[in-house]
Amino acid sequence: FARARRMLEVARATTFFGEICSDATTLGRTNIVYAPRGFHADATVAAEIDGTAREVAQRWLEVAREQAPARRDAAARLVRNHAAVGRFALRSSGGGSSCQESEAHTNVLDLALRLVTEVLLSSDALDVLTDGALAAAQACCDAHGTEAAARAADALDALAFKVGVPRDMAEESARAFRSHLRLVVEALRQGDGSHL
Repeated sequence: FARARRMLEVARATTFFGEICSDATTLGRTNIVYAPRGFHADATVAAEIDGTAREVAQRWLEVAREQAPARRDAAARLVRNHAAVGRFALRSSGGGSSCQESEAHTNVLDLALRLVTEVLLSSDALDVLTDGALAAAQACCDAHGTEAAARAADALDALAFKVGVPRDMAEESARAFRSHLRLVVEALRQGDGSHL
């Protein structure tokens, strides 16, 4: 896999195709969705591809913190289409389709998406950023309840898996978006006590 990954990275960097090709997460998720019945993905490989393995998630976040243009692009796309992104996140997590979400759940998701935008645009060091996200998430839990915070975390987590390259944004922007979504998800889950 290492040789294939290097080959794809070089091809993306040196050809016009790099701007229109998909990334491993998008391809992997698409393959899982359309896989034959009974297919079970290797959880370890899927976690590495999706950026959910602890080391990979940390690396993606650290790299994204150095890529201000990618973070700004992701934030701009979120702000430009905020309401639709929120509805898509709810549907992706199994809510918001036929049932009407409570006002508390909708408000917390809105706050969580605003927090994602804030952390994407922040130039703070990662430890300061993480502490700020935790404080904001705790305030959100205190004001709106742990159930609403947990539902918002689930919606953002599902959204991180559904961001498509190149449909939604370029690969660097998508990785920045996914990693900052997961930063807020983790903060919300710590704020609601589900990781204690």
